[in-house]
Amino acid sequence: MTACLDPQTGQVLWLTTQYYVTAKCTLSARDGRLYLGGQNQASEGTKDRFVWCLDARDGSLVWQSDPVTSALNVVTVGEKFIFSNALRGKGNVFDRQTARL
Repeated sequence: MTACLDPQTGQVLWLTTQYYVTAKCTLSARDGRLYLGGQNQASEGTKDRFVWCLDARDGSLVWQSDPVTSALNVVTVGEKFIFSNALRGKGNVFDRQTARL
């Protein structure tokens, strides 16, 4: 689950169970977008893992990466690209606007 709360009241502004951080990752943010990843599969019954980019205003999906081996630790967000560490010394670099590798 990923949610946005009003920091003053604790009121839930939006919530999604479709996009969320899995094991060994945390949420990253920049310029009104949230980036999520993780080590575990995104859904039971699949081996696929993804990096997701959400609109921070409403939690809607901006883009989903192609399947990756994993997206460990913090997804690093630069001006043009994002980077996520992966298992066994591999990494993933994506175009920040399109998710292209």
